[in-house]
Amino acid sequence: PGAIGPNYSLNPASTLDAGLYDCVVTGGCGSSTSGAGLLTVREWPTFSAQPVSISRCAGEPASFSVSVRGFGPLTYQWRRGGFNIDGATSRVFDIASVGAGDVASYDCVVTGGCGSTTSNPSSLSLLTSPAITTQPTAASGCTGGEVTLSIVATGDPAPTFQWRKGGSDINGATGAGLTLSSLTSNDAASYDCMVTNPCG
Repeated sequence: PGAIGPNYSLNPASTLDAGLYDCVVTGGCGSSTSGAGLLTVREWPTFSAQPVSISRCAGEPASFSVSVRGFGPLTYQWRRGGFNIDGATSRVFDIASVGAGDVASYDCVVTGGCGSTTSNPSSLSLLTSPAITTQPTAASGCTGGEVTLSIVATGDPAPTFQWRKGGSDINGATGAGLTLSSLTSNDAASYDCMVTNPCG
């Protein structure tokens, strides 16, 4: 509709516009139809899946990936902090063993026949194993009295706690402190605490 001049423009063109076009020219003596011209619309690189930020423990593998459609051939270049990573030229970028030096922002520049586009940035963060900074100390109490054992631990993410008596878990004893009330001789034992997060 409306395409009635000697020229026909599509601005902007989309993949839906691809196809064969011809022109019917009409004068006082009749009509004539031109030959067909094929319009091929090449698509800019477009991300159908962006890289996702991840957290890993030291020594674990990590992987970033993208999915891209567009007029090819497509090439990939991963970057760390805006600088090209040597050899990181595929759709997936793998880090075999994560260390402190890998903590950064990553993105991927994809280039096709119509130009280049850059993915959203994604970050790699390093989780830390639990570390006990204050150990529980030996305690004593009188029959019927109360004793509290405590521990201080760090880690990222924050660790969970499980107190044990003689190597067996104490049901519900999952805080940084363990309070024993109404002491009896049965409470005399060796107590320790298991501190856990995803890194160990």
